[in-house]
This record gives sequence, C-alpha cells and structure tokens, in this order.
Amino acid sequence: MRLVVAGAFGVEGKRTEVGAEVLLHESFNFIKGKRVGLVTNQTGVIGNLRHIADVLYEAPEVKLTALFGPEHGIRGDVQDALSIESYIDERTGLPVYSLYGETRKPTAEMLSNIDVLLLDLQDVGARYYTYLYTMSYAMMAAAEASIKFVVLDRPNPINGVSVEGNILELRFRSFVGQYPIPVRYGMTIGELAMLFNGEYGIDADLTVIKMNNWRRDMWFDDTGLIWVQPSPNIPTLEAATVYPGTCLLEGTNVSEGRGTTKPFEVFGAPWMDCAKLTAELASRDLQGVLFRQAYFIPTFSKYRGERCCGVQVHVTDRRIFKPFETGLHIIDAINRIHPDEFEWIKPKPGSRHYYFDLLVGTDRIREQLQEGLPVERIIEGFQDKLSSFMEVRRDYLLYDNRTEGSMKTLPVKEPCSVDIESLEETDEEFEKILTEQRNPRTIDIDRKSITEILRVINAEDKKVPYAVEKEIPNIARAVKLVVRCFRMGGRLFYVGSGTSGRLGVIDAAECPPTFSTPQHLVQGIIAGGKEAVWRSIEGAEDDYEDGRREIIKRGISAKDVVVGLSASGRTPFVVAALLEAKKRGAKTVAVSTTPNSKIGEIADVAISPLVGPEVITGSTRMKAGTAEKLVLNMISTTSMVKIGKVYSNLMIDLKPVSEKLRSRARRIIKVLTGVDSKAAYDTFIRAGCNLKIALVMIEADVDRDAAVRALKESSGIVWKAIEIARKGKQKLNRT
Repeated sequence: MRLVVAGAFGVEGKRTEVGAEVLLHESFNFIKGKRVGLVTNQTGVIGNLRHIADVLYEAPEVKLTALFGPEHGIRGDVQDALSIESYIDERTGLPVYSLYGETRKPTAEMLSNIDVLLLDLQDVGARYYTYLYTMSYAMMAAAEASIKFVVLDRPNPINGVSVEGNILELRFRSFVGQYPIPVRYGMTIGELAMLFNGEYGIDADLTVIKMNNWRRDMWFDDTGLIWVQPSPNIPTLEAATVYPGTCLLEGTNVSEGRGTTKPFEVFGAPWMDCAKLTAELASRDLQGVLFRQAYFIPTFSKYRGERCCGVQVHVTDRRIFKPFETGLHIIDAINRIHPDEFEWIKPKPGSRHYYFDLLVGTDRIREQLQEGLPVERIIEGFQDKLSSFMEVRRDYLLYDNRTEGSMKTLPVKEPCSVDIESLEETDEEFEKILTEQRNPRTIDIDRKSITEILRVINAEDKKVPYAVEKEIPNIARAVKLVVRCFRMGGRLFYVGSGTSGRLGVIDAAECPPTFSTPQHLVQGIIAGGKEAVWRSIEGAEDDYEDGRREIIKRGISAKDVVVGLSASGRTPFVVAALLEAKKRGAKTVAVSTTPNSKIGEIADVAISPLVGPEVITGSTRMKAGTAEKLVLNMISTTSMVKIGKVYSNLMIDLKPVSEKLRSRARRIIKVLTGVDSKAAYDTFIRAGCNLKIALVMIEADVDRDAAVRALKESSGIVWKAIEIARKGKQKLNRT
C-alpha cells in the first residue's frame, strides 16, 4: 500500500487540493504510459471545475481506455435505486460501464484493457452511500485482475472527526452497508479504502493519493472547493449534514423529502400531525438543531402530488449536532404520536430483511423503537462496539489537523491550542498555588502531640464542606451536562493524575455496583495507566501527549462529558485531555482547588472549592482530595438520581440475577408500597421480575402493560411514571 504526497504543501487559508490535482502536479508520474480505467461521476472535478476524465483523455502521457459509473450514473442524472445500462460516451468514444445495474463489480472483460484503475468520487460521509461499495467491489476486481487500484482522495464533506452510530452486523450486509463500520465514520474515501483493504481481506495493490491543505476538522465549505452535488437528492452541504439521520426515513412510510427542494431536510406525510410532532421534537432539547412545522407536495417518490404535513430540520450548530441520534428521535417521536399510521416498509419479495434494518445494519434498533425503549438507551447499547471501531479506525487516518502533509498511517497527533512551555511554572508562580502554600496553623506540627495533630487536621478538614457548598451552583451546571449526556447515550470520563486520578477511577468503579450502570458509562482515566492506581508513576502527570492520546483512544465525541481533576489546575496530562475533548465537541468540566486555574479557563464549567493550604504543604491527598471526592460524589449520585436510578432514597435499578437480589427487590417493594410479602412477590413475578414495573403497578394500581408504557413515557423515572399511569387510569375510568 502506498501514499503519494505532493512535494509542496500550502499554508493556512489556501484552498484544499483534491487527490486528482495532486496527480496533475506530479505530471501523472504514477500512471504515465499506463492504460487507465476511471471510476467517477459528475463530482470528479478539479479546482477549475474541469472533469478529471477530460483531463486524462487529453493528456498525451496517459491512455484513458474506459469509464465506470456508480449509482446515479457517470453524469449524476439518474434517480436513486434505478438500474443503469452501459453505453459509449459521445465525446470520447470510450465505453462507459455501469456499476449499478446487472453488474456491480467490474468483470474481467471490462478490465482487460486496463493497467491501473483510478477512482475519483465524492462521498457524503455516511455508511448508506453506495459509492463506498462501488469502490470496494472495484478494488476486489482489481485485486483479482492483478492491476493497480488508485484512489484520488476527496474531503469527507461533514468533517473527518465526528463518528456516530451503530456498527453494522454482517448478516445485514447489502449495497447500502457492506462492512462493520458506523453510520458516520469520520474518514475520507481514501482512508476508507485503506480500512476496507486492510481489515476485510480485499488485498488490492492500493495507492491513495492524498489531498493538500485539508484538516480533519474541516467541513466542505471550509475547503474553498465548489460544491458539486454528489447525487440528485444531496443538492447542498446542508442536506449532507442531516442525511446520516433522516435517510433512515427511507425505511418507513414517511417521506424523507424526495421530490422537494429540500430532500432530507424536510420530512412528513399526509396523515402527520406536524404541529404536535414539532412540539415533541423541540421538547427533547436535542443539541445543535431546531425543528419547524413545514408543508410540501412531493413531485415524485412517496406521496407524489399529495400535500404533506411535516417538519423541517434546521441545524443551528453543526459542531454538536448528531444527525443519526436525531434521526432515531424523529422516528421514535413519529411512532409514539402516530402508532396506527406509522409503518416500516416491509421486506421486498425474496428478502428476509426490512429496508430500515438494512440501512441501520441490524434489526435490534427497529425492535427497540417498537418496544418504546428511550433513544438514549438504544445509543448506549452500541457504544462499546463503536469504541472498538475507533481503535481500528485510527490506524488508517492519513490526515491530522494541520495543513502540512505527511505520510501517516499511525494515530495522528493533532496540535492543541496551548503553549506547552506555559505549563512550566517558575518557582514564584508555583508557590502562588493555594495547595503549595504553607499553612500558618501547622508551622509547628512536628512539635505537637498526637492528639493535637489529630485536632488540627480535623479542624482543617471541617473547612472542606463549606468550600464545596459555595460551589453548588457550578456543580449543578456540571450535573446538568452529565444528565443530558447520559440521556443522549454519552459517557462520563474523569481524567486526573495521582490522587485526583485515583479518586476519578474509584468513583467510576463504584457506579456499576451502586447503580447497575454498564461498565462503559462512567470511566476513570489516570495518568500512567492502571499501574498508577497502585503506585506512583513518576513523570506521568507531565506527559502532555499521553493526555491527548487517552481521549483519542476512547473515541470521545460531542455526546460525552470529560471532567478534568487537578488540585493545582495546571497538570499537563489533564490540560491536554480537556483541550482534545473540547476539540472533539465534548462538554468539559474542571475540578480544581486553585482559583482561576488553567483547566478552569479551558472547561465549560469550572468547580473550584478553595480549601486553602494543606496541613502538610503540597499534600493534596488531604483537603484537596477530600473536596474532589465530595464533588465527584455529588456529580455522579445526583446524575444517577435524575436518570431514574433512585426512587425515594432507594436504589431501584437492580438487575435481579440472583435470589439474593430478587429477595432485596421484593423487600424494596414492601418498604416503598406498604404491601405484604405475598403481594410484593406476586406483583414482582407479574412484572417479569422488574422492580420499576412492579412499583408502578402497585402505586398506580395498573396492569403491567400500562406500567411499561408509563415508564417509557417518563424515560424510566418512577415517580413520573406513577403519575402518568394514574392519569391514564383516571382518563380511562371517565370514558
């Protein structure tokens, strides 16, 4: 596998040069004198909008012998899912082979007059897009024919950082999803070619010709390139931005806006109560997006010629907008409001799978939506596999966040906007840190008796709760971020070194046994790794790059929250981790016992309980550590209460996997409801051994189905579910 990089790279502010232009700069050196086949369409243009096919055809150094077109045709004028025939190109007289008809993989005959097969296609950054699999089939054919395969790289139009969605299950492979990658993969088409080749056994003689002046965080309108719509129903970058989510509507009887001027940005149906749906979606407080009631009449596709009541998706902050998650919320809301009208498109004759399942790459999500499982829980269910993909993905990333090019196939080290030298405090500055100052009350502690030492330590420790109390408004802000993160399917990370890191690890480790959370939901990251939990790893806290790597390794994204812990507020490992997390869109919180700290300046929320100098100067395992522990207790416990892990003051999200736990669940039912042992046991059994369902059944006096519906509507909050169930029963009694 080779990478080709131009000799001179641009500087900040210059237009991105696509792989085709780099090939021209190198005077076709890589393909000079070769017979070339080209897989392309209308997007295969260079900066001046000349098409690469025309450039190659006119170049005396190259012999262009055949053209290959993907879905929508080589000119991009054919609607989706329509078969295309092969033909002779009028201008060049070359054969144009269709790879979206009876043949999707080039045949040996098609490749018989070719030495090198080039691919120049603009994809849209979503797994459903068929151009990706036209590429993979062409790579397979090239490998079988022992000819070279070259990808002329192009930008991921919706950036190369954001990764979102579930991993496709191989039994749902189709031409809208061939490989176990997420819906939004955050890679260029060239990087994907490398991943497909390296991970899935294609084994092509692959070369990727990289772009110049492209960074991972760029959106298409940051590149200076002119947008050429990659397919008929992706006319704009705005459509591409929402496509990873609203494309899911293709698997339902809701119009995804085809046949309108805003495909994928509007959706609806003649039977839809769009005012109610708009209000419901607005109430979900999704990040970076607003919803507006809209009406449209499709000129083709679903509900052609019919007036549809619907919704337009308005992205207000694309950096934090999550299209796939939003798409699931849209379908969930429609299903809840229109359970009788909403339908999944049935499998086609000869197919075992719903089209929605092929799009999403599993049948589990459709079943979970049908069951009414909250979207946040659905997203939570695939985070572990998504994290595993991130580990694989990083080995194939070719670009970092700088415009300077380099040949990289290892994890990139993206620069953070911080001067590392500024972290190296002078002695005078270091002494300004509260925890490094001498405590005047303990100057003579070495001369005190044991009892006197204990009393002075106790007196100093009493200051900690008061210092934490002053920070409750900021702690509340942090809790709101964490609760929102959990409801979005995100994760909570604690990052620290030494005592601070150990406290984060402890709080994370205590969440699963205390609140029955999945292991990945709350995680602790400590400088120096696991060994640092047991013993001091000298220098680990100063490893700036390791702080960044830890964030990258875990695939942290905009749905996550990262809490940086540093008594001094200046630990390089933590500073780097927070900067990297912010770059990836995550919400950040700083916990420090130093005012106006560096991590406090970086974070979205700064919590600074000022406990003063330590009893033993610099021993932050004492008051500073106690303050951090109290803050973490408050953040994690309050967050768990607000997502329904507690009813009254009892932990109720038990998983009754043993008789001991089942017995505890029945005792909780008795304590909370006042029923006797037999009633508690009987209801618990009728509730399917689900404690929450049993509590709602007893407290609201409803059957299991009503209790389940109420819990779904309340997102698992028991007291709300009881109120909902009671109101539902009263309404039923009145009728």
